[in-house]
Amino acid sequence: NTSGISDFITKKAREDEIIHKTSVENLSFIPAGPVLQNPSELISSGILDDLISYLKSNNEYIIIDNMTK
Repeated sequence: NTSGISDFITKKAREDEIIHKTSVENLSFIPAGPVLQNPSELISSGILDDLISYLKSNNEYIIIDNMTK
């Protein structure tokens, strides 16, 4: 969880830097990344929409799992 969506939201990483390939063909994932202090404010800023648009244009399917502990 050293790099992920939180790094993209805080503009510390680009889309291609947070996408991790797996051993399964055509399957990648993006981890959550480090915990943010103010996640709701950053998510509501609209930057997550940019990531979703990028993923839509480069993938056939997108699965979003927002399960918390």
